[in-house]
Amino acid sequence: MRSSGNPGTIPNKGCPCCGEYRFRHWMRVPARSQSGARSYDLLQCPSCSQVWLGDPPTPEEMSHYYTAEYHRAVGHSGETSPKRWNRHLRVISKYKVAGSVLDIGCSSGGFLGYLKSGPWKLHGIEASLPTAERARATTGADVFAGDVLDAVFPPGN
Repeated sequence: MRSSGNPGTIPNKGCPCCGEYRFRHWMRVPARSQSGARSYDLLQCPSCSQVWLGDPPTPEEMSHYYTAEYHRAVGHSGETSPKRWNRHLRVISKYKVAGSVLDIGCSSGGFLGYLKSGPWKLHGIEASLPTAERARATTGADVFAGDVLDAVFPPGN
């Protein structure tokens, strides 16, 4: 991978959004973990502007980032505050006023809980089983626990 602003190519992997094989190195960011030793390159597609991690952590490495301490911090950060979610709902409402919502990385369900009393069918994906169970219990949402690529939701939901 190139670390300059020059376009590069990604062998056998295109942009996750449009499939374009060229990319720009956008920036290097530190990993959000206790060790602080690793950093990640963010790549940007020159075609659709999508930004993604050039070398994302493996599913096995994800537990290093989403520890019990992380989930406690999320819980204490105003996760259930309506102010936190108003803007999200305004954006969604530009395109849809009812129907299904899928929150990928839903944590313990703060956003799903905010939508709970509205006209929404609530779905979530959360990697941590205990956290997904908490989201289900507090929101009544259909929450899949595990990797996003393994999640299956019936069509039309």
